[in-house]
Amino acid sequence: GVVGGDEDAEEDEDEDEGLDFRDATSSSVLAGEAPQKRPTSTHPYLSKLFGRRKTLEVVADNLFTANIALLEDVKREDLIEIVREGFGNISMVLDQEQPLLARTLRQLKTTAVERKAMLTVLQLAAEPKVQMLGVEVARSLQNGAASSAELQKAVPKRVRYRREEIRQLRARLASNRFREAWRMLPPAWDLTLGPGGTATSLAIAPLDDWSRHLEGPPGGLVFEPPSAFLRVAQLWANRRRPPTEMVEIARSLTIALTIEPFSMLLQLLLLFAKKSEARDIASSLEVQEALNHLAVTLGFDRSSCELSNSESDYSKSLWCSWKFGA
Repeated sequence: GVVGGDEDAEEDEDEDEGLDFRDATSSSVLAGEAPQKRPTSTHPYLSKLFGRRKTLEVVADNLFTANIALLEDVKREDLIEIVREGFGNISMVLDQEQPLLARTLRQLKTTAVERKAMLTVLQLAAEPKVQMLGVEVARSLQNGAASSAELQKAVPKRVRYRREEIRQLRARLASNRFREAWRMLPPAWDLTLGPGGTATSLAIAPLDDWSRHLEGPPGGLVFEPPSAFLRVAQLWANRRRPPTEMVEIARSLTIALTIEPFSMLLQLLLLFAKKSEARDIASSLEVQEALNHLAVTLGFDRSSCELSNSESDYSKSLWCSWKFGA
């Protein structure tokens, strides 16, 4: 695995570049068929990173762990294909609605070391103990830290009593290669404070409730999936194509499951690009605004982690834990 590994190989794997994405109307996994390759001169994703097998595996494994009640009967290979579809569907929408931004993002290049660091970030962000540290960052936001400078001062004070726990987590989870790659990046506090991103959603979040949820049962929050999501997941488990009236629901679910890791990867790409290019290729704000707009069109409120005791809370459970981890 990536976490804990210290491999020196810098192979450039492009084995997935020729795989096209499919929306729910023609999904091979939903139809119960083997995925098919077709020649293509351009990869469909906003970055080759999204089509790489290792990326898809990391996200699929994390989704299975985080959403086991919904996905427990879905085979791993099918879940990997569902992640591929989600990334492809998001890329397709951004291509259509933000063509200049999409074109800019496609030009970003990464090294093997950077790609491994980004995958490690995804794995770390899915760790419940890391997410609990993210709750402390959110508490600093709620206590009035409103700039990157203020946050840099507030967070160390907030987590000082957990310093030994953080040291042990770093030793267990973050490889030397990951730390080396991360040290090359510019300060990333502004990602936490980005408009429409984690600052807005976490500063108003009910943090005691989320803490109980992240700590797990007993006493943790239980988010019930909407019945439509459950029906789609059961079709996936049985490798069956959704009926026509459920195609859009299936498409929406693939996006809901993958939009937050997609966002994290894009923001990391921008961070590494800023480091290598010494200029802003595209802003984090542009990316977040585009993804928030996509979520709104699907009926999701990605800008808030405030709970409302409604079906929308389940969608928030899909991405707010990622936000705490980030």
